[in-house]
Amino acid sequence: KAIEILTNIAKIYSEAYKFDKAKEVYKRILYSQSGISSKMTVKVYLDLAELEDNNLDTESAFKYAQKALSEAEKLSDIRLLCECYFKNALLLDDGKNTNMAIKYYLRCIQTSNDVKINEYLSSSYSNLAEISIESKNIHAAKMYYELSINTDKQINNYEGLYYSCIKLANLYKKDNTEKEHELLVSALGAAKRLDDINYTVSAYVEIGNYYSEQNQFKQALKSYI
Repeated sequence: KAIEILTNIAKIYSEAYKFDKAKEVYKRILYSQSGISSKMTVKVYLDLAELEDNNLDTESAFKYAQKALSEAEKLSDIRLLCECYFKNALLLDDGKNTNMAIKYYLRCIQTSNDVKINEYLSSSYSNLAEISIESKNIHAAKMYYELSINTDKQINNYEGLYYSCIKLANLYKKDNTEKEHELLVSALGAAKRLDDINYTVSAYVEIGNYYSEQNQFKQALKSYI
């Protein structure tokens, strides 16, 4: 109970941008004489990594994320291991260490491709797609977005579905306009399921632009209005 209270206090300090205070509390938890579970140790290291990342100290953030991963690899908690691989990948990705980021995203995926266990599966696929676009590997980007879309459909993640459909539609703009249209319609469907006015308007605009490019101006006008 005391550990839970201290963790909540640390999070409050972190949310208030009192990072030094938060770090002090997290370190009290780590070196608590009453001891903490291995799983809690991993969670604290991940919290410290996030705290340092928010404090723009990428080096320290990665150090803590690596400590979390090292501890998680000793456990049999697949869900936690997926989280550690993903959060290490994210830090590496943000730090432009692309090759290592790819390695950790793939480890996250390979550790479990079960959407009920690995909540970072879709994000790993979509982030790999983004990396593939940056490296001009459009074929790989399409593949990873398709995998992300299929994953999001399984868990009704409409926000992720909207995002990936829009991104993938843009990749098909030059070579498969039928597929582009299909994806834009799917994005609109996801936006409506989210009941988000901004996403819905954006999807209609994208569909209107599609029709304009096809010289189907009446259809475009219907989408715009």
